[in-house]
Amino acid sequence: MKTIIICGMQRSGTTALFNIIRLLSQLHGYSLNAAFVDDYDPSIAADIHLIKTHVVPEPLLQKMIAIGRPAPELGVTFISSHRDVRDVVASAMRMGWIEDERVMGHLADVFDRYTKSETFADYNMRYENFKADPIATMLSLAAAIDMPITQEQAQELDQELRALNDLKVPQGHYDPITLLHNNHVGTGDSGDHKQRLTPARIAEIETLYGDWLKDKGYDVPASSSP
Repeated sequence: MKTIIICGMQRSGTTALFNIIRLLSQLHGYSLNAAFVDDYDPSIAADIHLIKTHVVPEPLLQKMIAIGRPAPELGVTFISSHRDVRDVVASAMRMGWIEDERVMGHLADVFDRYTKSETFADYNMRYENFKADPIATMLSLAAAIDMPITQEQAQELDQELRALNDLKVPQGHYDPITLLHNNHVGTGDSGDHKQRLTPARIAEIETLYGDWLKDKGYDVPASSSP
């Protein structure tokens, strides 16, 4: 049995990662127990246990801290993802999860959960790279989890993933197979925060998270440095 935990930054492609790995497992003929953490039943026997969460379970987190990474003896492959945090909150606003007055509190929570676990990731997807070249992302992810595929298989997988965007999910619910919500997939355009956030809110985010943004290669005005 192999356990794969997806615990990336919220609105940074974690559901896409979940479905890519789900489809890869099927392609390789593995039996699969895949679920959001709240619905996960560890008693279900399967070759691959795939769990999506935004918070690493505390007992597992403490074990990883003690060892220094998700060591093989824990039997866990840890997958993460990140995105420009300005677009993370813009995406949450598009989903109707938050209003402007809750942006900073929401981002603080998302960022705290992400930074607690990112150092342990066996694979960390940059959302913008996935949007720009999904085929390359699928190939690298497949190799990272020991489920290698060919270029042609990656292209077919990309078509399957895109087809999920047409899935109809009732408002307030999510599909238990794909974990997609209603209105889950937007354009994913980089810089969407410029249309959804006020200049003052953007400046506040850049002041507080400017070092992280620059460290990850995102453009930040020089005047926004802390």
